[in-house]
Amino acid sequence: MNETSMSSGEWHRFNGYLKALITEGKVAIERKGLETLRLNDFSCYMITSNQDAPIKIDAGDARVVCFDVSARCRGNTEYFDRLGEILDHPDALGVVMSYLLSRDLTKWKLGKLPNTKMKTNTMLKQLPNPTRFIIQHIKSWPENQINKLVSGDLYQDYLTWCGNEGEDRICNNKFGGFLPPIEIEKKQVQINGKREWVYILDRSKIVAKIRESVSDIEEFSDPP
Repeated sequence: MNETSMSSGEWHRFNGYLKALITEGKVAIERKGLETLRLNDFSCYMITSNQDAPIKIDAGDARVVCFDVSARCRGNTEYFDRLGEILDHPDALGVVMSYLLSRDLTKWKLGKLPNTKMKTNTMLKQLPNPTRFIIQHIKSWPENQINKLVSGDLYQDYLTWCGNEGEDRICNNKFGGFLPPIEIEKKQVQINGKREWVYILDRSKIVAKIRESVSDIEEFSDPP
């Protein structure tokens, strides 16, 4: 796939199609002028990309495992020329297949895919940017800290964060709509004799809620 040329709608449709391919146990073989056959599908899919988050990964998704690739040989044309010669050898595919068939998979469980750092980071990048802003905003707070922040002040902090991170900004009303799902309450309180709308940020509640979607967030790791 060429995800760099996809529109947002095309990207979402592709991800839906890919998930259906992975989940569906049958594949349809359409033969011209003949009846369509539905056969067992044993295909697996590997996606390589230079993008940080090429596919959509939902909370609890057990269909995808992500691995980061070392950049140690980037630009090393001599290495890749030699690798190409090896892979072009007629026995190369047989050697790889023999190695794979020699692996002991008796204790391997399909549903126990490793939750790698890259998978966590991919899911994190796909969170709405107000959620990612809140993660950065509270990551250095003590575990049980609770702050009441004037709603306009928090939104201004969000706008500053968007400018620094190159993120698209959304209006104040839309921004506020992303906060209740991560356990941020909005209420009116008396401040210096004036009624103000404030957001109540309870770090422990926010962290617990976000971890329901992205479990192992580095920003919320316990201190050593």
